Amino acid sequence: MRKLDMDQKQSVLIIDDNQQDVNSLKKLLRKEYRIRSANTVEKAFKAIGTRNPPDLILLNSLMAGMDGSELCKRLRSTPKTWNIPVIFITSEFSEDEESRLFKMGAADYLLKPYNPLTVAARVRTHAEIKKYRECLEVSYYRDGLTALPNNRRFEEYYDSVWSFAARESLPLSLIKVSIADFDWYIDNYGQQAMDDCLMAIANNLSHAARRKTDMLARTGREEFTCVLPNTRIDGAIVLAEAFRASVSSLGILGSSNDTDVSIGINQGVATTIPTNDMLSKKLLEAAEEALKKSISEGSNQINCKSI
Repeated sequence: MRKLDMDQKQSVLIIDDNQQDVNSLKKLLRKEYRIRSANTVEKAFKAIGTRNPPDLILLNSLMAGMDGSELCKRLRSTPKTWNIPVIFITSEFSEDEESRLFKMGAADYLLKPYNPLTVAARVRTHAEIKKYRECLEVSYYRDGLTALPNNRRFEEYYDSVWSFAARESLPLSLIKVSIADFDWYIDNYGQQAMDDCLMAIANNLSHAARRKTDMLARTGREEFTCVLPNTRIDGAIVLAEAFRASVSSLGILGSSNDTDVSIGINQGVATTIPTNDMLSKKLLEAAEEALKKSISEGSNQINCKSI
């Protein structure tokens, strides 16, 4: 899920092999949107598959070599692109044509020759709907304080990587992280100081988890959980050690008479190779058990469990 910038211009991808039509649309839209274009199927899919896919697609419904229904199907099947609206461009209008376009997956359509007011209004409507959906997605899946994925997003991602790991017989690891001295810190410094502490810890942990496939989420009041696809126990331990070092480097005073002692974290690491007959909660329970053992042993402890 990409970070949403409300002030940034949205991007529109025009897919059409008629350069004159592309130029006409660019002229109408370039003041409000960032415009890209593609005149072949290959270029279209390359543009859509970038790290910054378009917010809206305008597609010539009769473009040679382009199956509009297949493009829509591919968009819907990919998490990064499932909500990109496609406005089809057509030169003929009838009830049958309208039905055909909507069956292909159109959000709307534009009729040639273009009416500038109609183009502006329909593109703006679907661009605003797209932005509104992204706002809802950010608030639905993000922790309001740390901006990390929340427990809801963690559960969805964990279920998906569990299924993939079971299908491909790949290892899967979890790291449960709990902040030591959490209540002590609130009692002594207040909730605002604890919030600042949480944000600093979340930032350092997220920088330590560098792989794009790893997800660090805030899953509890003082708890984070990191999902590590295709990772064995030794790799998970290396990251847990990096987590411990990154939090220690903050130098936040912990509950000790020794003022040189910094606030720490406890961690539970669990690894397995999922199978189709294994319940996904087993790995979660193993990580929780390992975390409880770490907490019982003091601060900055790491315990591991393989199942």
